[in-house]
Amino acid sequence: MSGILEVKNLSVSFNTPDGELQILRDVSFSINKGEVLAIAGESGSGKSVLCKTVMKLLPESASIKSGRILIDGVDITGYSQKDMDKLRRNVLSMIFQDPVAALNPSISIGKQITEAVRVRNPDMKRDAVYNQVIKLMKLAGITEPERWYKLYPHNLSGGMCQRSVIAAALASNPKILFADEPTTSLDVITQVQILDLLGDIQKKFLTAIVFVSHDMGAVARIADRVLVMYAGQIVETGKVEDIFYAPEHPYTLKLIQSVPYFKYSSIHCASGTYPPGGGSGG
Repeated sequence: MSGILEVKNLSVSFNTPDGELQILRDVSFSINKGEVLAIAGESGSGKSVLCKTVMKLLPESASIKSGRILIDGVDITGYSQKDMDKLRRNVLSMIFQDPVAALNPSISIGKQITEAVRVRNPDMKRDAVYNQVIKLMKLAGITEPERWYKLYPHNLSGGMCQRSVIAAALASNPKILFADEPTTSLDVITQVQILDLLGDIQKKFLTAIVFVSHDMGAVARIADRVLVMYAGQIVETGKVEDIFYAPEHPYTLKLIQSVPYFKYSSIHCASGTYPPGGGSGG
């Protein structure tokens, strides 16, 4: 069975003053409806670039050198920004790493979520839009949304800002949700709350979630499958329990050992080699 999203042999390069820099190298993976796929790896491994390539949010200096991106079997690799706008209104959505930076400081939270609702439903009446915004805020775990509606990002905690970003991301009722390091800037308790919220969304709506993180503790809590990246390449992929208890690559084991509470003393991995280093790719 084909996945709702399939990436096949994807290679991406950036033009720099020093020449072409390859960031992604022959990357292939798929994700099914209602699945959480974690993309794990250290900073610069290419995780964020991979997500932004699928979303067509890369800078002009970047280009796809080879490979294909398919959604529901349709090849979107050559889609224009106009075509992608339609997908981002109905199929794809993304939660970014820094929720404060993702929000406009001069517009209230409620109005920003309202804009997201109107993008997908331009003909919806004002009262219906407001009710939908309140519904989305509640869905994102914002209690008393009517009170928070008129507040600005600087009035909110990091966790509440991230919940607002999630509410806006859900306005398109996406089939595929990219969550790019969504808990990195949050305190530990809020991290757990956001992870559980994403898990609830996945279960309730059967949303396919691509969860990007360097934090293997977060990966263990939310993922069904894990894709491990190093230097722009996939070095290992598997079910979350196999990745944590029977890793096949030394880099995967290194990531697992970064989790302070995980008992890894008896875990061994098969011999593996590191791919040649590439540029910094997020």
